[in-house]
Amino acid sequence: MDWTKHLTMKQNLSRERYPEPDLDTASRYVASYFGYSHDSVFGVVHRPDFETHLRLHFQGLQGDDDAHYALRNAVYAVGCRAAAQLDESPNFTETQQLSLKYFQNAFSVYTDLLYMPSGLTAVEALVVMTSYAELLGSPAVEYMLCSSAARLAQSKGLHRQPSRHWNLPRVEMIHRNCVFWTIYCYDKYISLRSGRPSILNDDDISCEIPTEIPDGSTIDLEVFRSTVSHARICSRMLKQLSSAEAYKNPPETILRHTESYQAKLQEWRSLLPPGLRLESTSNSKTPLGRRFNVVRLHAAYHGSIIALHANIYYPWISSFLISHGGAAFREQTAHSSEQVAASSRQILLSLKHLSPDIISLSPVVFYYPMLATINLFIHILKSPTAPTVQSDIALLDIASGHFGHIYHLTSSHVSFSFPREAIRIAERAVQLSRTEEGVMKMPDAIISTPHASVDELFDPRAEDFSQASIHSFWAGLPDDFFDDFVVAGDMITL
Repeated sequence: MDWTKHLTMKQNLSRERYPEPDLDTASRYVASYFGYSHDSVFGVVHRPDFETHLRLHFQGLQGDDDAHYALRNAVYAVGCRAAAQLDESPNFTETQQLSLKYFQNAFSVYTDLLYMPSGLTAVEALVVMTSYAELLGSPAVEYMLCSSAARLAQSKGLHRQPSRHWNLPRVEMIHRNCVFWTIYCYDKYISLRSGRPSILNDDDISCEIPTEIPDGSTIDLEVFRSTVSHARICSRMLKQLSSAEAYKNPPETILRHTESYQAKLQEWRSLLPPGLRLESTSNSKTPLGRRFNVVRLHAAYHGSIIALHANIYYPWISSFLISHGGAAFREQTAHSSEQVAASSRQILLSLKHLSPDIISLSPVVFYYPMLATINLFIHILKSPTAPTVQSDIALLDIASGHFGHIYHLTSSHVSFSFPREAIRIAERAVQLSRTEEGVMKMPDAIISTPHASVDELFDPRAEDFSQASIHSFWAGLPDDFFDDFVVAGDMITL
């Protein structure tokens, strides 16, 4: 409930349009959008065309339709946050409120973008609005916005490779393809994260993945192509493992698909260019934006590994598989548990490469760390005696510090208490796990206490020791256990 309340607007959008910035402020927002926003690497907005239209708009030489109004204000919404990040001490609350006003401007023509005559600009506006919705602390309505962008793009044929008879300029053809594949990546990643159905069918898509960069574009081609390639694997994985039809498959088919996609994902990772490997983020020459996108790819990979094994990993599902499949499923469950735990650890370890700021994307600095925290927490509960348990609890502590930093950064706007509670519950589970075949082992806290009363050691009201467990403890002690003890009254002395 705490999570899902963020998936809708907290308040009704204002019907009054907020005044647009003056030319100097607008130019600063636009420059910050193209220079610092993390999604500008996908080249949804062609910078030369946008800046030309903006200049004509301020000169009063360009008519202003709904699509250009929405795109302009969506860029302002993202750009003003990117610009604020350059300030010495940005105020998250003030910046968030200002950016939300520009977003509301863009959203005020949402219906017109979908149902009135429009061009490619309307699609671009919806994509940038989706990008804004993924910023830390923004209304998490990206699923609906992305779905609208996908429908509008398909209605304009962006999912098909343009015919040569259209005689489109090469730059425009590449840009159309960039816009569509960006929508595709949003759609597949949002589906993977949310569990909601994707709106794009791979069988209907024929447009090419760009292999070159149009003049003046902000596209990072390596990041773009690697992201699209990974999203396509995730798309097929979702269809074969998470669709309603997939759940009708026998467990053997599920295991076979799991192994197949594990291999595909590992192959994708092994083929990443050297500049997109996580170790490249330690290079001081790597631009900050590139570093963030490397961590994003790294988190997306491990997030997809977790999603791949989730159906087998979670105990409320794995217990069913084991009861129906025997030893083979028991082995696969153990393997899936290790895969999920390993990926969760990697996501939390990658936090050292991140420095969250007010322009950070929520999936990277919030969703994936929370996913890792939840799944590592479950792993501890499943295997509280594993040799990795103490280091795993330490990683949960790192996660708690990370979310504490986000709480401070966002002026308490983004707050979840679960990471702190997970540590307490995990430690409690480890303590209570010191039971073997119904025999309670001596807790460390008791062993380290030289003198304690019986009542202090075994309080019937304490949660740790029920009356039955007390009897089991005493009954399970070896015959010579008390040779080293001196019992005097109600005191036990070692």
